[in-house]
Amino acid sequence: MSLKLYESATTRTLPVAGEPLELTYAHLPCTAGQTGLQFLLLHGNPSHLGHWHAMVPMLRELGDVCAIDMPGFGRSQTPGDKVMSLDRLADASLAIADAVGFEKLVPVGNSFGGGVAQTLAARYPDRVKAVVLVATIGTPANPTIKATFLPFAEPVSSFVAHRMVRWPFRSLAAKWAVINARMNCSPDPVPEGFAEADFEMVAARPEIQGNSVRACVDDPTLQLVAQAGKIRVPVLMVHPADDRVVPMFYAENLRKVLQDHGVDVTLKTVPGGHLAHLAHPAEVNAEIRQWVQAKFPARP
Repeated sequence: MSLKLYESATTRTLPVAGEPLELTYAHLPCTAGQTGLQFLLLHGNPSHLGHWHAMVPMLRELGDVCAIDMPGFGRSQTPGDKVMSLDRLADASLAIADAVGFEKLVPVGNSFGGGVAQTLAARYPDRVKAVVLVATIGTPANPTIKATFLPFAEPVSSFVAHRMVRWPFRSLAAKWAVINARMNCSPDPVPEGFAEADFEMVAARPEIQGNSVRACVDDPTLQLVAQAGKIRVPVLMVHPADDRVVPMFYAENLRKVLQDHGVDVTLKTVPGGHLAHLAHPAEVNAEIRQWVQAKFPARP
């Protein structure tokens, strides 16, 4: 289920911070003619482009869509220096945008990808038209991010991942994947096939677990605050009311930071947990569609 978008994906070698990286993405044209809108979909951590499957059909009615695997996640290559900062991921995202001919982006970021979307807007203001954040990381660091600050979090995570996917631990690891999916989706049920598909991806690339920790090593939420004043485009935040990974408190704080810097930001609440765009796509899609059409009405 969650890997369906990979049927439309391709992999290309693109330069990122002076290094050629094999990056995977699915570029899908608008189904309603040429609207001029170009949506760049940025997944969470750890996640992959397949998790956007319930939103892509709606977004394709509004514009062109490109869902990407950021470096070190999904099927995209890990940088040689293993730097997974917001800046590095934003640069890789822009490299893919350039490759598919996107000129004026609307980055749509889920969870950690919301941080990458904000970084794109702050670093490349001439390339970003608006920002959509779905269950984004906010500020300050939530408990999930704080867990990565623990001593030896990265080596322990990598050690466990490389061994748990092998026999005789593989069945135990698969069960843990289901438990972890329940925690991320709670209070919503886990979509059918979701945990199994994601487990197989990590089993094929255990390095993803270490990359997940490395992405948070310098507390990305501090950067969100520091760069908020550089964002000059409208921002939509769609946040689940019962998000237990990034509770509403963190989203409210982020909204205040952006508003204090004069950003045109709208916060909409939808039902469900952290993966509401999978569990409640109708509600999430409706909020995004209404906001996009109000900000960028179709030309006659």
